[in-house]
Amino acid sequence: MGLWKALRRRSAAADEKAGAEAYARAVAAGAAEPEAAAAAEQAARRKRRRRRLLLSGGHG
Repeated sequence: MGLWKALRRRSAAADEKAGAEAYARAVAAGAAEPEAAAAAEQAARRKRRRRRLLLSGGHG
């Protein structure tokens, strides 16, 4: 396995973990399934955006 493939796999796992945690928090707060799924997707997008910003040398 190459370096880039390993990094992509780690990034995908981190996105999945962030989404799962956000989903669990939303369900615990009483959100319906579509709202919880939307919260999970938003958390994954936020995680990817933060990672891109930090890797590009931005100040996040």
